[in-house]
Amino acid sequence: MLQNFTAIPGIQDGARFHHERYDGKGYPSGLKGTEIPLCARIICIADAFDAMSSDRCYRGYMDTASIIEELKRNAGKQFDPHIVDYMIEMIQDGFVSEVQANYPFSFSSEKSEATK
Repeated sequence: MLQNFTAIPGIQDGARFHHERYDGKGYPSGLKGTEIPLCARIICIADAFDAMSSDRCYRGYMDTASIIEELKRNAGKQFDPHIVDYMIEMIQDGFVSEVQANYPFSFSSEKSEATK
């Protein structure tokens, strides 16, 4: 599906490898650390943030403090610890809330308020 998509360099590898874990325990290839393409390491954290900040059938969305704690707890395990630092910075400086406010079709107002 992404074969001819060129607007984001490495997006094909990002889609293919975003379930790899920084500690090497992910899939599909068991890549570890910087063996995982940068785009995939970024998508991994973005995907996890989206899951944590969204209502799910099995639980409600998580508050900001809980999301940050989960990111920190999994830095170096599931997530690239350097990218975790950037993600936390974007949450704390309001960038994430600004994105959520500018793209309301992707986020409910409740979730936007929860991540401020």
